[in-house]
Amino acid sequence: LINLGWKWPGYLKNIYLATFFFIILTWIELGYHVTLSPEGTAGLGLLMFGLVFLPGLLFEKKSFCRYGCLIGRISGLYAMFSPVEIRNRDQNICNNCATADCLNGNDQGYPCPTSQYLKTMDRNTYCTMCAECFRSCPYDNVAFNIRPFGKDLINMTKSRKDEAYLAITLFSLTAFHGLTMTPVWKKFVQGIETAMDINSLSAFTLGMVFCLVLPFLVYSLFVWISKKWSDSPNSSHKYSVYFVKYAYGLITIALFYHLAHNVEHFFMESQKLYVLISDPFGYGWNLFATANLMPQPLLSLETIWYLQVVLIITGHVFGIYISHKHGYELFEDRLSAIKSQIPMISLMVLFSVLSLWLVAQPMEMRTAM
Repeated sequence: LINLGWKWPGYLKNIYLATFFFIILTWIELGYHVTLSPEGTAGLGLLMFGLVFLPGLLFEKKSFCRYGCLIGRISGLYAMFSPVEIRNRDQNICNNCATADCLNGNDQGYPCPTSQYLKTMDRNTYCTMCAECFRSCPYDNVAFNIRPFGKDLINMTKSRKDEAYLAITLFSLTAFHGLTMTPVWKKFVQGIETAMDINSLSAFTLGMVFCLVLPFLVYSLFVWISKKWSDSPNSSHKYSVYFVKYAYGLITIALFYHLAHNVEHFFMESQKLYVLISDPFGYGWNLFATANLMPQPLLSLETIWYLQVVLIITGHVFGIYISHKHGYELFEDRLSAIKSQIPMISLMVLFSVLSLWLVAQPMEMRTAM
């Protein structure tokens, strides 16, 4: 790996930077209508390339991928639900290994680019599945496993505040993406413009801040209610512990809403690629005799709606189960655990109803195709 070998700053050894980039990217993409402009899309793509390329030249390994890459960190949270994993075959072999080649590398393979150590790795979050560890391990002790969905979320041994904040942000901005494609959002932004006498971008920014902050406030309130209802002598956890633990239950709700939202894009728009492949640059070409086709959606809106409902309900069920599991980890007595779940289940129902409402709205396809 060719770089200057700089150490990643200690104060940035978290994923708050990736969360910040996620918010900024969303603001640029939607506030400036980038998806409607080929030039804007290209510019944004070059900006994202620079964000990866420049830190890669400066810092050791792939530090930016571990801490700063918004796509990698979002994928990392979703990967906790994945049915596949890379882990060690035999823990005893790792315990007796003195060289940690999977982490440090050797003549056969590079060091792990995101500093994962198979001896202690118990989740997918920061593994990019580059497979260097398969090459570097001298004991052939690396396995690619099939596993139950959501294993990392259900059997989580440690939680992180930065991951919790990204999980809530992920749900908020995923829902925000859907909202901005509806007539409700247009009326909302126009109302802000008129009431405050500001331009459309400023109104969009204020609306986005509102949509980002509101779920945090609602989530914080429900976590506080959960703690108050369930406090007992057997639990001495601080509020922050509840806040972080329960946030992981939102990951599946965000994931399956994300899938439900993009199902409509895929089945309504993907067939347009047959047209664009004949004239990719808009020069009036007809390379494959498809430029004049008028393709129809792959599925009807009714079928897409039922598919979206199934996906959202699936995410909701997993979210409730994960929250339930973590509730029992926080309390020694069953009654307190059950009481703690009433507000959290109510919150997840609220968020899932919001997801269903969003996909039921008339959506404006946000592309130039």
